[in-house]
Amino acid sequence: MGRNAPQSGDNYPVTHISWNDATAYAAWAGKRLPTEAEWEYAARCGGKSDAKFSWGNELVQNGKYMANVWQGDDLKAQQGADGFALTSPVGSFPETSCGLTDMGGNV
Repeated sequence: MGRNAPQSGDNYPVTHISWNDATAYAAWAGKRLPTEAEWEYAARCGGKSDAKFSWGNELVQNGKYMANVWQGDDLKAQQGADGFALTSPVGSFPETSCGLTDMGGNV
């Protein structure tokens, strides 16, 4: 982790950027970041889902975390609990009922 870690692949999330960085990139690309309300609406599939998480109500399904999580203080003890040593590639976890991925996070 950090600047001494190996670079991740093209299908991994960007890390260590600020909201200002993301906003500047979106503007450069002719886009904008969603508002909190827009993100919530999308995460809840147009307001049709009342699930606790974007993929359902359980954080762990069939013994596997459904998002990249950190529980507690010991990072090394948890590495791999979600199937990945650190971050996870985009689309690694289940889609929402409306087809979105990574709404619960993969970092």
